[in-house]
Amino acid sequence: MSLADSAEATGAPAFVPDPRLTNEDLAPAEKRNWKVFDLFALWMSDVHNLGNYTFAAGLLVLGMNVWQVFTSLLVGFVLIYIGMNWMGKIGQRHGVPFPVVSRISFGVWGANIPALIRAVIAIMWYGIQTYLASVAVNVMLLAAWPGLESWTHSSFLGLDALGWVSFVSL
Repeated sequence: MSLADSAEATGAPAFVPDPRLTNEDLAPAEKRNWKVFDLFALWMSDVHNLGNYTFAAGLLVLGMNVWQVFTSLLVGFVLIYIGMNWMGKIGQRHGVPFPVVSRISFGVWGANIPALIRAVIAIMWYGIQTYLASVAVNVMLLAAWPGLESWTHSSFLGLDALGWVSFVSL
């Protein structure tokens, strides 16, 4: 018997959630149909990115061999996987996302604080990824059109004119 059915049986008004506090994204999932491949694809999309490739290359430059880099990255990914699943256990168990779970600790309006922190981190990570992609685009542009080299002589905030064109275009 659902909450609405029991309210109707007792004559109490049915529960209507506040539209400011719920929507389809925040409501519990009716069906959880992710399979092993779905989780694998999610993690592969997180692991394979320019930031991680640059980090791995940096470890190689610092003197680690390929197996040490691979092992350290694998250990790091496993630790992050365990930590994320441990922290998200309540969400996994009840099918609710982070914003709903954070209301338990921070209250309805206080839950905006961790949501904003996550948003700032996401924006910063997007900026890092975009910068790394713009560097790759610069290399390709200079390889295709060597005449663009004159755009690389002056700098503003660490990027030359060609770098800014690449960054903004991405």
